[in-house]
Amino acid sequence: MQAREIAKNLIRHYVLRGDSFGYLRSSYLGAGCKDYNVSIGGYDTDNNKKIPNTKIAVRKIKGKEVNILFNLQEIFDEILYEQSQSKLNI
Repeated sequence: MQAREIAKNLIRHYVLRGDSFGYLRSSYLGAGCKDYNVSIGGYDTDNNKKIPNTKIAVRKIKGKEVNILFNLQEIFDEILYEQSQSKLNI
């Protein structure tokens, strides 16, 4: 699984059910399992820096540290765009 797909999977359900960008931004939603660790915002303990809640941080994939940041608004919009395209192809 790629980092961008992990970031999208974190918020996809919430975007598709109609949750607002503001709600997601303030949620600091996160998920972790043996395959990955991802969250909206948070704290980068390696660099002692706060990660703003406008970013989705993918920290680990399959146990390997990756620390990749994605713009929350961009991922949010991408999910909405993909949904609109799938409705057009019905």
